[in-house]
Amino acid sequence: MGTLKQLTVGKIAGQPLYTSEATVTLIPYPGVKDIPVEGSNKEYKKGDKVTVDGITGMYNGNRGDINYRIKGTKTAFIDENNIKVKPRQKLKGYTKRTYITVLNNTDNYNIQGEKKSNKTPKDSTAFIKGINMPVSELLYIWIPSKGKAELFYRLQDLWSEGIRSQQSTNFYENNRDNLSYIKATDVKYVSGPMLKPENTTEEAKKDITIASKTDKQALQQLINQEATIKNSNNYKNTDNLEAKNAYDGALKIAKAVNSSSKSSIIQVKQAVWLLNKNQKNIENPEPTTVLNDSFPI
Repeated sequence: MGTLKQLTVGKIAGQPLYTSEATVTLIPYPGVKDIPVEGSNKEYKKGDKVTVDGITGMYNGNRGDINYRIKGTKTAFIDENNIKVKPRQKLKGYTKRTYITVLNNTDNYNIQGEKKSNKTPKDSTAFIKGINMPVSELLYIWIPSKGKAELFYRLQDLWSEGIRSQQSTNFYENNRDNLSYIKATDVKYVSGPMLKPENTTEEAKKDITIASKTDKQALQQLINQEATIKNSNNYKNTDNLEAKNAYDGALKIAKAVNSSSKSSIIQVKQAVWLLNKNQKNIENPEPTTVLNDSFPI
């Protein structure tokens, strides 16, 4: 009987295989003794072995590098150049934000489920196949012309300075109002926290009606807290600039929705969701050791 040869299988049914973790040996840069590890105060030396359980892309100035996450941590990452032999099998991707990839050329939508005008004329659609984009919410939007609700992702707002995209032109140009949505059926999940729908199909149908003053009470209460938030030390802290910009942007949208007599209930709910999220980020800022963002590879 002949000797069996070991086979290296990278994919099954077209899908990549992942390993949960791998042990790697660290090496320093030439002429450097210590090995820098992003997000960790621990000192690492040549020959140290660590277990890594995730892979991501990070920006080093204008250059994107591949980094591996140390098992048991959320923020400790090792640059691939500090690893002697990189894992043969790909580890699962890690990003702080949720990223999706566009399956086919697709359009940009508003909260009414209507196509928005394309801001990138060079392309036939707003978003082209293969680009990765950060998203912040998953929800059902009622489409009156179809008489049904469909699932959409809300694109991450542009106030977040940490947002970077491998192919950013379409993402930035088509989301300048920070109120853009993309059909869930047109994309697939890549990495980051898994999102669950914020509402039901029944709620989506009810929420297309014009909002009353009562419907806007929660939004008004959040807006009324503006002075308290802006006078807080967290808001004034220059190290918290991203959260401050995000809060200011969300507040501007909230005020516009609140003052309009044509705002629907879903628009009010979206404004509440966005302002509440960004107000909490001011009240409870993340530790400085938490990475701002990363991109999928």
